Amino acid sequence: MKADTSKEEAQSMTMMHLQLQRSLKWLDDVTHGIIGYELESRSLAGLQVIEARTGFLRCNFIVPLLASDEVEIEAKVKGNKGKLTSMAVEVRNKSNGGQLIASATQWTAANDYRSPQPQSRAKL
Repeated sequence: MKADTSKEEAQSMTMMHLQLQRSLKWLDDVTHGIIGYELESRSLAGLQVIEARTGFLRCNFIVPLLASDEVEIEAKVKGNKGKLTSMAVEVRNKSNGGQLIASATQWTAANDYRSPQPQSRAKL
Protein backbone atom coordinates (compact mmCIF):
# COMPACT_ATOMS: atom_id res chain seq x y z
CA MET A 1 0.00 0.00 0.00
CA LYS A 2 2.84 2.43 0.87
CA ALA A 3 4.61 1.64 -2.41
CA ASP A 4 1.50 2.64 -4.34
CA THR A 5 1.21 5.87 -2.37
CA SER A 6 4.84 6.85 -2.91
CA LYS A 7 4.56 5.97 -6.62
CA GLU A 8 1.46 8.19 -6.91
CA GLU A 9 3.26 11.01 -5.05
CA ALA A 10 6.24 10.71 -7.40
CA GLN A 11 3.95 10.83 -10.44
CA SER A 12 2.16 13.86 -8.98
CA MET A 13 5.47 15.66 -8.38
CA THR A 14 6.58 14.85 -11.93
CA MET A 15 3.32 16.24 -13.34
CA MET A 16 3.66 19.44 -11.28
CA HIS A 17 7.25 19.87 -12.46
CA LEU A 18 6.21 19.38 -16.10
CA GLN A 19 3.37 21.90 -15.68
CA LEU A 20 5.80 24.42 -14.17
CA GLN A 21 8.26 23.93 -17.04
CA ARG A 22 5.45 24.28 -19.60
CA SER A 23 4.24 27.48 -17.92
CA LEU A 24 7.75 28.96 -17.86
CA LYS A 25 8.25 28.10 -21.55
CA TRP A 26 4.90 29.74 -22.40
CA LEU A 27 5.90 32.88 -20.48
CA ASP A 28 9.30 32.97 -22.21
CA ASP A 29 7.70 32.47 -25.63
CA VAL A 30 5.21 35.31 -25.02
CA THR A 31 7.90 37.72 -23.77
CA HIS A 32 10.06 37.00 -26.82
CA GLY A 33 7.20 37.30 -29.33
CA ILE A 34 7.29 33.65 -30.39
CA ILE A 35 3.60 33.22 -29.53
CA GLY A 36 0.84 35.69 -28.81
CA TYR A 37 0.48 39.21 -30.08
CA GLU A 38 2.97 42.05 -30.46
CA LEU A 39 1.28 44.04 -27.67
CA GLU A 40 1.89 41.19 -25.22
CA SER A 41 5.56 40.80 -26.12
CA ARG A 42 6.16 44.57 -26.01
CA SER A 43 4.42 44.83 -22.64
CA LEU A 44 6.44 41.97 -21.15
CA ALA A 45 9.79 42.80 -22.77
CA GLY A 46 11.39 43.74 -19.43
CA LEU A 47 10.21 40.67 -17.50
CA GLN A 48 12.84 38.37 -15.99
CA VAL A 49 11.93 35.27 -13.97
CA ILE A 50 14.02 35.22 -10.80
CA GLU A 51 12.51 32.26 -8.96
CA ALA A 52 9.84 29.75 -9.95
CA ARG A 53 8.47 26.72 -8.22
CA THR A 54 5.06 25.09 -8.05
CA GLY A 55 2.65 27.65 -6.65
CA PHE A 56 5.17 30.53 -6.58
CA LEU A 57 6.67 32.93 -9.13
CA ARG A 58 9.01 35.89 -8.56
CA CYS A 59 10.00 38.20 -11.42
CA ASN A 60 11.87 41.43 -11.97
CA PHE A 61 10.34 43.85 -14.42
CA ILE A 62 11.88 46.97 -15.96
CA VAL A 63 9.26 49.22 -17.49
CA PRO A 64 10.31 49.45 -21.15
CA LEU A 65 10.93 52.92 -22.61
CA LEU A 66 8.65 54.67 -20.13
CA ALA A 67 10.76 54.87 -17.00
CA SER A 68 13.90 53.48 -15.49
CA ASP A 69 12.05 51.96 -12.52
CA GLU A 70 12.55 48.30 -11.79
CA VAL A 71 9.85 46.41 -9.94
CA GLU A 72 9.64 42.95 -8.42
CA ILE A 73 6.48 40.93 -8.98
CA GLU A 74 5.68 38.05 -6.64
CA ALA A 75 2.74 35.72 -7.21
CA LYS A 76 1.64 32.93 -4.87
CA VAL A 77 -1.08 30.34 -5.20
CA LYS A 78 -3.30 30.62 -2.12
CA GLY A 79 -5.82 27.87 -2.79
CA ASN A 80 -7.46 25.53 -5.27
CA LYS A 81 -11.08 24.48 -5.60
CA GLY A 82 -11.73 22.26 -8.59
CA LYS A 83 -10.66 24.20 -11.70
CA LEU A 84 -10.49 27.46 -9.72
CA THR A 85 -7.21 28.76 -8.34
CA SER A 86 -6.81 31.67 -5.95
CA MET A 87 -3.62 33.70 -6.18
CA ALA A 88 -2.10 36.75 -4.53
CA VAL A 89 0.22 39.14 -6.37
CA GLU A 90 2.46 41.86 -4.91
CA VAL A 91 4.38 44.48 -6.90
CA ARG A 92 7.30 46.22 -5.16
CA ASN A 93 9.59 49.05 -6.29
CA LYS A 94 13.15 47.68 -6.18
CA SER A 95 14.81 51.10 -6.38
CA ASN A 96 12.86 52.35 -3.35
CA GLY A 97 13.78 49.71 -0.79
CA GLY A 98 11.08 47.26 -1.82
CA GLN A 99 8.16 49.62 -1.19
CA LEU A 100 4.83 47.95 -1.93
CA ILE A 101 3.24 49.54 -5.01
CA ALA A 102 0.26 47.25 -5.54
CA SER A 103 -1.26 44.03 -4.28
CA ALA A 104 -4.13 41.97 -5.59
CA THR A 105 -5.89 38.67 -5.16
CA GLN A 106 -7.91 36.93 -7.81
CA TRP A 107 -9.53 33.65 -8.72
CA THR A 108 -8.71 32.18 -12.11
CA ALA A 109 -10.38 29.29 -13.88
CA ALA A 110 -8.41 26.68 -15.77
CA ASN A 111 -9.62 25.80 -19.24
CA ASP A 112 -8.22 24.32 -22.40
CA TYR A 113 -9.03 27.35 -24.55
CA ARG A 114 -6.14 28.48 -26.72
CA SER A 115 -6.45 31.94 -28.23
CA PRO A 116 -5.86 32.05 -31.97
CA GLN A 117 -2.30 32.91 -32.87
CA PRO A 118 -1.60 35.60 -35.45
CA GLN A 119 -0.72 34.17 -38.83
CA SER A 120 2.55 35.27 -40.35
CA ARG A 121 2.15 36.82 -43.76
CA ALA A 122 4.05 35.00 -46.44
CA LYS A 123 5.99 37.20 -48.84
CA LEU A 124 5.16 36.52 -52.45
